[in-house]
Amino acid sequence: MEGKLRNMTSVYITKAGKMLLLFRQGSRVVNDVWTGSAGGHFEECELNDARACVLREMVCVFRTFGPGNAVYR
Repeated sequence: MEGKLRNMTSVYITKAGKMLLLFRQGSRVVNDVWTGSAGGHFEECELNDARACVLREMVCVFRTFGPGNAVYR
């Protein structure tokens, strides 16, 4: 088999026993669905630093969606 593996991260955010759901639009993987995780691929400089990847992904999510677009279910 030929190909490359890509490291990915996922973050699940909970509050008072409820999980934050994000609505995914324009994704190459899933589109127009509610998902319980935010995350994505590691950048090359983050391969040995999962925390840096998670923080970058979370900043991206909240800049894109903003707190007003999140729904707790």
